Amino acid sequence: MYIAGFIDDKNDSFSDYTYALSEYGIELICTDKKMSKLDIYEWILENKIEFLFIDHKLIPKYDFVGTELLAYLNQSLPDMHFAILTSYKTDSLEDKLVPEAFTIDRKIFNEIDLSDFAKKIIYYIEIFRNRLKLLVNRYEELFDKRKSDFLTFDEEEELKHDFKILKSYGEVDEIPIEFLDQNVNAKLDKILMNLDKVLKDD
Repeated sequence: MYIAGFIDDKNDSFSDYTYALSEYGIELICTDKKMSKLDIYEWILENKIEFLFIDHKLIPKYDFVGTELLAYLNQSLPDMHFAILTSYKTDSLEDKLVPEAFTIDRKIFNEIDLSDFAKKIIYYIEIFRNRLKLLVNRYEELFDKRKSDFLTFDEEEELKHDFKILKSYGEVDEIPIEFLDQNVNAKLDKILMNLDKVLKDD
C-alpha cells in the first residue's frame, strides 16, 4: 500500500479522489482542518505520508496559499515529492515557487483511466522510500560519530531532525530524542561515574 496525503480548504472532492486512487493501491489521507505549516509537517509524519497533494487556493481558510506551503515543506522534507492540485494552473505557475511538472490540473480525476497518473505517484513514492534508506545511512554515520566524538552544532541538529523523520516512518528504533543531545548524555555519563564511585566506596 502506498500512502498519499491531500491538503485542501474544503472536502467536497475527498471521497471521489480517495476512491479513484484506491483502485491503484494508493491510500489517500485527506484533511481540510485548519493548521499551521508546522502542524501540517507533524500531520504528514504522524500519518506516514509518502507523497502530498496540496490545493493551491487555501486562503482564506489557511494563512497561506498552496505554493507557499509546498516551499516550506520542501525545506523540512526535501526527499518527499509534493504536487499542487488546482483548477487554475496559471495562478500557481505565476507564484514561481513550484515547477510546472508538479502543478496538476484537477481535471485529471475526471479521466476514466488514471493508470499512468497513478504510476507516476507510485514512482515518486518509491523514490522517497529509497531516499529514506540513504537517510538511514547518514543517520547511522552521525550516531556512531556522536558515540565516540562530539558533533558540530549543525551535525547534532541534522541528527535530531533525521531521527524524527526516520522514527515516524519506522526506519529506526524508538529512543527518547533527548538521548541524541550531547549535553544530556555528558550529564548522564557524569552521574553514572559518580554513582559508580559511591558504590565502590561503600
